[in-house]
Amino acid sequence: MIHHHDHSLFQRLLLTLIMLVTLISLIFVGAVFSSNALRDLKQSSYNLFDQRVVYRTNELQKLLASTELGSEDIADILESCRLLYQQQNTASDPELNEAILQKLFSITHKKMITGAYIIFDKQVFQSDSYPAFYLYDTSPSEYFSDMSDISAKYGDATILKQNRFILEHDWKPSMQLHADNRQHDFYFNPLKTAHDNPKLSMEECAYWGTSNSMDAERPVITYSMPLIGDDHTVYGVIGFDLTLDYLKTVLPYSDLGNENKKAFVLAHTDDASAYQTILTNGPAYSGYIKNGSALKLEKDTYGYQLSTSALDDQVIGSAHKIHLYDTNTPFEKDSWYLIGMTDKDELYSNYQEINRVLFYASISAIIIAGFIALYASMIFTKPIRQLAAHLRQSTKSSEVKLPRTKIKEIDELSNSIEDLSHHLSGAEFRLSYVLHTIDMPIGAIEVFGEKSVFCTEKVGHLLGFEHPDKMEYSFEEFKHEIDRYTLRIISYEHEQFPDKQQSSDMYIVHTIDQDNQESWHRFLLSHVDKNLLIVISDVTAEIHEKENLIYERDHDVLTQLLNRRAFRRECDRLIADPSKLGVAAMVLWDLDNLKLVNDTYGHDAGDRLICMIANLLRDANNEQCITSRMAGDEFLLFYHHYHSTEEILDKVQHLHEKINETEIQFSEQDSIRLKVSAGIAWMPKDADDFDTLVKYADFAMYEVKNYQKGGIRSFSKDNYLHNNLLFDGRQELLNILDEERVQYAFQPIVNARDGSILGYEALMRPISLILKTPLDIMWVARTQKQLYRVERMTWIQALKQFSERVEKGTKHKIFINSIPSIPLLEDIKQQLEEQFHDFLGNVVIELLESEEIEASYMQTKQEFCKRWNAQTALDDFGSGYSSDHRLLSNQTNYVKIDMEFVRNIALDKERQMLVKNVLEFAHSRGIQVIAEGVESYPDMKYLIQNGIDYLQGYYLGKPEFDLQDISEAVKVQIRKAQV
Repeated sequence: MIHHHDHSLFQRLLLTLIMLVTLISLIFVGAVFSSNALRDLKQSSYNLFDQRVVYRTNELQKLLASTELGSEDIADILESCRLLYQQQNTASDPELNEAILQKLFSITHKKMITGAYIIFDKQVFQSDSYPAFYLYDTSPSEYFSDMSDISAKYGDATILKQNRFILEHDWKPSMQLHADNRQHDFYFNPLKTAHDNPKLSMEECAYWGTSNSMDAERPVITYSMPLIGDDHTVYGVIGFDLTLDYLKTVLPYSDLGNENKKAFVLAHTDDASAYQTILTNGPAYSGYIKNGSALKLEKDTYGYQLSTSALDDQVIGSAHKIHLYDTNTPFEKDSWYLIGMTDKDELYSNYQEINRVLFYASISAIIIAGFIALYASMIFTKPIRQLAAHLRQSTKSSEVKLPRTKIKEIDELSNSIEDLSHHLSGAEFRLSYVLHTIDMPIGAIEVFGEKSVFCTEKVGHLLGFEHPDKMEYSFEEFKHEIDRYTLRIISYEHEQFPDKQQSSDMYIVHTIDQDNQESWHRFLLSHVDKNLLIVISDVTAEIHEKENLIYERDHDVLTQLLNRRAFRRECDRLIADPSKLGVAAMVLWDLDNLKLVNDTYGHDAGDRLICMIANLLRDANNEQCITSRMAGDEFLLFYHHYHSTEEILDKVQHLHEKINETEIQFSEQDSIRLKVSAGIAWMPKDADDFDTLVKYADFAMYEVKNYQKGGIRSFSKDNYLHNNLLFDGRQELLNILDEERVQYAFQPIVNARDGSILGYEALMRPISLILKTPLDIMWVARTQKQLYRVERMTWIQALKQFSERVEKGTKHKIFINSIPSIPLLEDIKQQLEEQFHDFLGNVVIELLESEEIEASYMQTKQEFCKRWNAQTALDDFGSGYSSDHRLLSNQTNYVKIDMEFVRNIALDKERQMLVKNVLEFAHSRGIQVIAEGVESYPDMKYLIQNGIDYLQGYYLGKPEFDLQDISEAVKVQIRKAQV
């Protein structure tokens, strides 16, 4: 059922105004969002953040550049180191060590660094560890004259104390370094680079790195340069470090904004796809992003989004490269970046705040406008609501009178309603009068919700109400009457009829009253507005008539047994569930002496015989057997739900004996004993579907009738496979003959002198999946005594299809295969002369050698030929009955030598001798000879050179459904083959 949602004018007006305000708000918001203002605001927020990162990157670049060691900064100390290298013993010259230490101290004070170191290679200086000096400045931005801010962690203790340096608590005289320790890269990387690249200067081999080995409590970044001797031997490194705590003082995260969710990250990378953290300065992220952890930057709408496994929040990053190395230097791919990071929501907080303001402003506008629209709608629709209330209060039986609202359109509507009410009142009266006058068993009920019920005057009588003449009921009174009616209900059927606007339910209710009188009522229920409309009619007579029609449809008129269609329906229902069917059998019964009774006593006696057999077979009807009259004197019984074939065979044999012992009396003196034959097909042994079971039972019956009339036989698969063409072909032949379902292919017959076409032989092609060849047609037709009909179809269809392919006056002949044992009766002659008189002179009748010629029948065909100047031919000469005798006794125009004597004749002397004799004898009697089955050039050439008149075969042309000439190449061969 389709439900339509009705909306009041108030709702429509209110909805329209709200939609208008909403649309205006959406246009405003859309205009703001579609403009570039908000996008520019978001871009500006990111640009400001990015510029702060750029500024701090430049400052850090300057700081690192100012701390790098130039040649002028370390010239003196390099000289002292060179002299010490020449001695290759760090302990050999205390003065040189002291000079190196003082110059290292000078670098520490001069540069803004937190530590300076010089480390000598243990192999060059033949030491177990790496000799080194390492000075640490606790406050690089301040200067103390008493050197109290400088302490030593590595170096010769004597020299350090003599120069008033304070020794750290974990002081060591030398360093333990290992090449496989990444924290010692600050030493080994520049050392190895200088060794591998002897042409590079020590500045070009300088290396920035991170190390904790010099002071585990103070993470640092380092700058190291290799010490290279005059002989290009790398004998140590010199460098300085900056603690990460010191770097944090020059990377204040407050530069990025006032919020806490900001930080600077110093990181390095080899390929810019992943960054390794060196330091993080910012309270919100320092606890999550540890030194050495991996970071990724992914492209965002305005910048980059930073991601790491430790963070779930959305973080925006801005990364800028710090240029530490010159191009074409060994470590140029080791890039350092300063990354500024901030929380995405904080960065775009202004943008989001404006979005929220616009959203709440739009919602507020819509809500305020909604209240205004609500008030306006109520004021506008008030007179309409008052009019509707007055209309609802009016009675259904009286004409409607409505008050005026002083609104022109509404008052016009009121006038129209009053006019309609007046017309409906008159129509209702006229309809009631018509129904009362024609006295039809029909009534109507209208149920007004659960308030009241109105019935037409016949409803009470139809449904047997307690007060049948009453027409108006309260809902409870009507329910009481319906409850009494439902007590008489035996059954009911329900149908639903969908409609475009509503659906109707129909109930057919079967009841029985106190006098055991059955009746049927049709209830048609429809919902009209909010009321239920019920139309009731008495359909008892209609139901009885329908049942009678169904019985007549399903039962045979003569025997009152199930007819074939109803029988099949019941069998298909049972066969549909073979797992529960058990052993079943289809039994076909056939009367053996019905024709004798019909011929002797008349067809009324035959009908009595059929009815008697039907009554005997009906006795077999039970819950395990269905009986049907198939057609004529054939009956079908389907036994089902048995446990074995023996049980069914006992039933069949008992019934067979009972029928054969029964006599039918036609007069006081004349009686005849009944005799029946039966064929049985078993399920599931033989077949599992209705059609096949009936077909196999029919075949078994066919065998009984032919070999054991009056007996019972079960279906045999072997016999069926042997004789199925004859059995299946019986009905198929009749269908082919009735529908003339054949086509004719035309094979050319060629003049052996010049290759011209004498005519075409019409070769039958049955349109059938059972009888596929002319031989099949002939065999079945002979057994079924239908050769006359085959002869008739051959003449009609061959000439019809030939005439459709040639023009009148053609000289081409048509060779038609005729059955010599069948006469050309007058009705065939008359039809041929009426339809094909223009082509009868082209006919050549081919008499089949395989059929015995009846002289009188042959005479009818020869007379027909003389009348129309047609000709005859003896077909397949040498393969049939008394070929020589036929050639002598029948005057014919052509002799067609069978292909058996033509094939390979060019190589076979015996065939050559036989054909020469035929040619000599035929030519002596003025008969022309046609060679059939010419399939090779040597055979064709031999026949031409030995005087053959005409040629036919695949070498010249195959049978085609259109008339075809032979190829020009074959014509040339024919002309060249002439003697």
